[in-house]
Amino acid sequence: MTAPAAIRTPASRALGADISSARTVHDALELAGLDWGIEEHPADSFALTTEAGVTMTGMPGMRFFLRSDTKESLHLGGGRYTPVTNADAFAPADAAVAMGARFATGGALRGGRQTYLEMDLPDAAVKVGGKDLLSFALLLRTAHDGSGRVSGEARVRRLICMNGMTANIGFPATFAIGHTRSAHDRLAAATTMVQGAVRFAKEFSALADHMLDTPMTLVEFRAFIDALYPEPDKEKAREYTAWQRRRGELIELFRFADTNDLGRGSRWGAYSALTEYVDWFAPVRGGDDARALRQLDNTAQGRKDRAMKMLAGV
Repeated sequence: MTAPAAIRTPASRALGADISSARTVHDALELAGLDWGIEEHPADSFALTTEAGVTMTGMPGMRFFLRSDTKESLHLGGGRYTPVTNADAFAPADAAVAMGARFATGGALRGGRQTYLEMDLPDAAVKVGGKDLLSFALLLRTAHDGSGRVSGEARVRRLICMNGMTANIGFPATFAIGHTRSAHDRLAAATTMVQGAVRFAKEFSALADHMLDTPMTLVEFRAFIDALYPEPDKEKAREYTAWQRRRGELIELFRFADTNDLGRGSRWGAYSALTEYVDWFAPVRGGDDARALRQLDNTAQGRKDRAMKMLAGV
């Protein structure tokens, strides 16, 4: 069983640090432990340790990219790869603050190969049905492993249960940030992200109100979750038992969970039950950190998107 809703910790806080006292991105990076640079070292010649001993080898034209503080390896790249520091990647955050955003959390994942800053958007908060408070945030991400871009993503959280409710609603929730040192371009990137996230919040809240006003019976809810999680062959005992357990937990959330008092018996209640299950009840190997990483990485986002499509018709 997962932690009660009252003491659940949002994934970004569980994996990172509180940076709410920061006033600039420089302060935020220090508080989050992200105020490090990236060192480059030629890979033409290096020692390789094996069971047989130490062997000298090399990869001409390649470079090692390391964290400047811990010297931990981030990436092995060629001549065309240009590293982007955390300071450069998250520079638009200062312009976002000027537009009303507030620093919230930040941290490093996978040894620093991925990093993030989360910024609250107080002006975007809404109450579904006048009572169910949803908060919105802007999650800035970058990767130092050669695989990623710098991006901003609008995030939705239902405060009563800390569910991550961001969904594909047919309106952009993710925004690319170009690698630039131009103050003008940074302002443009921040404007696109903040204004886009606020518009996303309005679109999402309108859909939420519509779902709240649309009744859903228990029979309809069962059909909904059976479409999301089809019944397996009864001969496959382990799979069938897991399916029955998941089905029972979802029905329990829909019918009786305190977090579902507002919207019980509606499509909003169905979506709330599904997201609460995915975030806090679905089995995850690796404990609380693994669960938090799954939430932050949107590992189970496809299920939420499909549920939103079925319930809201987007």
